[in-house]
Amino acid sequence: MSYFFPKLCLVASLALIPNLHAGFLSTIVNSVSSEPISEDEKAHPQAYEYYKSGIKKHDAKAYQEAIEEFSRAIEAYPTFAQAYKRRGASKGWLNDDQGWKEDTTRAIALEPTNAIFYADRANANAYLKEWAGQAADYEKALALDPTNMAYQERLNMAKNNVVLDKESKLHPQAYAVFLSGRTKHDAKDYQGAIEAFSRAIALDPKFAEAYKQRGIAKGWLGDNQGWLDDITIVIPLQPNRADNYDDRALARSYLKMYGESIQDWEKAVALEPYNARYTTKRDDAKANLSKLVFAAINTNDIAQATKLLSSGVRIDLNFKYSDGDTALGWAAFKGNLEVVTLLVSHGADVNLPSGILAMPPLHKAVMGGIYGG
Repeated sequence: MSYFFPKLCLVASLALIPNLHAGFLSTIVNSVSSEPISEDEKAHPQAYEYYKSGIKKHDAKAYQEAIEEFSRAIEAYPTFAQAYKRRGASKGWLNDDQGWKEDTTRAIALEPTNAIFYADRANANAYLKEWAGQAADYEKALALDPTNMAYQERLNMAKNNVVLDKESKLHPQAYAVFLSGRTKHDAKDYQGAIEAFSRAIALDPKFAEAYKQRGIAKGWLGDNQGWLDDITIVIPLQPNRADNYDDRALARSYLKMYGESIQDWEKAVALEPYNARYTTKRDDAKANLSKLVFAAINTNDIAQATKLLSSGVRIDLNFKYSDGDTALGWAAFKGNLEVVTLLVSHGADVNLPSGILAMPPLHKAVMGGIYGG
């Protein structure tokens, strides 16, 4: 299941930021010392000396001294984008979040195609509780670096911040009840959480996150149909959120609605095409569906095979199992004409070799007739 944390509106995304800074800065400290001297550094040697000194001071947690060194670098080289970025980071560590944002904004003006700069300003916006700005900056970062899943996940978090901040202002009572539901959920009081989320929904019938969290709590209690019902309400309210389709796919998979779950993961992939988690889930579900078809054929459960093949998902009927058999090859070997007809009508390859001896289905049928398949 996916989880939502109750403090997301105000602080959840902030928990990522100190480590994020440390990671960015340690990477840069190491790279500065090991990379060959660039043409830019050759052109501005004094500025780079100040810059490197600033990084060392920052790494030693001497943030005010770091700011002074970065300022000297900027004075020597007024268009030194990285120096603005690093000075902003040092200001952030001294809780000057507005100064942090202003410096990263200057860095962006100098290098508008640098995704890391937008991500850094998004972090500053989060500390300033400027949620719309946080989301907009992660949108820009992701547009510049579309395969970066850290940006995608933080963008989703930022969008939640925007929605929940709005909810807290427009419907403060519903929001307060919602938070009480999250507290109960975290304490594993799922029934109490469901009741609280239901009260929040009664106060604001369009409170998407309350429906979502109520559904998850129902899932923990084994009510997967209730989970599905609630997340299905959420999707029209938030139709462009891939994680909503992921949640519904999970609920459907628990209900053995395999074709429908794959369709939801297809939608999630369409919304976040570089998100490997959704692609993997979709592909695994398709492979499992092919195996279920094979299992139904193996037991002559034509009704189940027909149901699975009619799920609305294109199933790979040419998938080869551990012994090299295809579904059609196995059905032919068993002499089940009804299943053979069903598989061929759904696109199974009549010429694809099957089994250890790599024989086409027709030959498998003959072999089955001889050996009593």
